[in-house]
Amino acid sequence: MGCSILALITFVQFPTLSGVTFGINIISTAFLSPSLLLASAANNGENSGVYFFYVGFHVILMLIAFILFFIFKKKKAAA
Repeated sequence: MGCSILALITFVQFPTLSGVTFGINIISTAFLSPSLLLASAANNGENSGVYFFYVGFHVILMLIAFILFFIFKKKKAAA
């Protein structure tokens, strides 16, 4: 989660590297984290909120980064 926050901070200046970082975090959390998958599968999917919180956290931060990137890109072009 900290890595995604740092990628958000650096997204405006280094969008390619930060975008790759977001992608790796999302793939790692969604598919390569067995403890989250086990927690979401327990009790017939009643605990799936934990899984969606962690995956959604990375996705939402990536969307915020894209929005900030386009805002700063427009400001830079206007100046």
